[in-house]
This record gives sequence, structure tokens and C-alpha cells, in this order.
Amino acid sequence: MKRFIRVMSSAAMVVLVLLFVAIVVLWVRSHYVRDYAWAWVPWSGDAAGARSIKVDFDSGGGQVVVDWQIWKSAKREELQQRNELAKLNWYHKTFADLPKQYAQSFPPTIWNAIGFKSYSGPTHRSIGVPYWACSLVTGMLPAAWVLRIVRRWRKRQLAAAERCLVCGYDLRATPGKCPECGTEVASTRGG
Repeated sequence: MKRFIRVMSSAAMVVLVLLFVAIVVLWVRSHYVRDYAWAWVPWSGDAAGARSIKVDFDSGGGQVVVDWQIWKSAKREELQQRNELAKLNWYHKTFADLPKQYAQSFPPTIWNAIGFKSYSGPTHRSIGVPYWACSLVTGMLPAAWVLRIVRRWRKRQLAAAERCLVCGYDLRATPGKCPECGTEVASTRGG
């Protein structure tokens, strides 16, 4: 069971590292081009009939903005009759023009200065998040994982070289206690 948990946690960390790398790549890309995409996602129907959610992604200038709106099937069909693009289930386009600043909420908030945005209105809802925040969140766990692996490796290397696990002092001449930091050798080698 321990092996299974170790393998699953390692697999989860690999996925998080890949997600972190993808976000960093999108962050860098957002400073060169603006990407706009949307997709229709099926949504549970109600008494009025079938519904869909239209999700828009707009990435540029170091920020990603996600907008969403619930559409009734009759409204979507009406839109599809007027617009050929609305017949597609998804769409993507790249633009050369970049936003000069982060998209902002209305009324403006202190969070806008560092790239966060939110909007909730009668037509749609949206949220804007700077890529630096996404990369920070997705990079914290893998960084802690790598740090843990490095510490374990260092501890094994020190123990194999007969060195103090706390300060690294050579313990071959004084096998009982570290003369540098006073750590008992038996307590450090047992861990």
C-alpha cells in the first residue's frame, strides 16, 4: 500500500509539474500574442429546455480572462442563424495586438493593479487571473516535493560518508557525538 501511495503521489507531482510548465509557456506566449478561444459546453436542461454554457478564454499581456454565460438552446439556434461561427462547437484565433494593461473590474479594485479581475452582470460572468498567480499556485507543491527529495538524498549521502546529518562534520574520529554541533550520532543515524 505504501508503494501505491508513493507511486500515485509521484504521478500527481509529475502532472503538476507539467501543468506548471504549460502555464509558464502560456504566460510567456501571452506577452507576444493574444489568444482568444471559446467553446460550447452542454449544460443540464431545465423546464424551459436544453441549455449550454459558452466559455470564452482571452489570454494576453500576462493575464487570462475566462467569461461564461448560460444559453438556452432556442437563443443559441437564433445566434447560429445570424452567425456562421456560432455553428462551431469551439473556436480559436490568435491576434498580434496585445493588451497594454491588465483587464480591470468595474468599479476598479486594488486587486486590478496586480492582475485580478472579476465581473458579474446580467449578460455574463468573468474572472481574470494573472499568469504569475497561476504559476505560483501550481509550482508550490512540486517545489516542496523536489526540496523533500533533495533533503532525503543529502541525508543519505551524509550518513554514508559518516558525517553529521545536522552540520555535515566528519564523524570518523568522534563516533559518539558530533564535536561541532553536539548532535548525538545514534539519534541522527536512526532517522
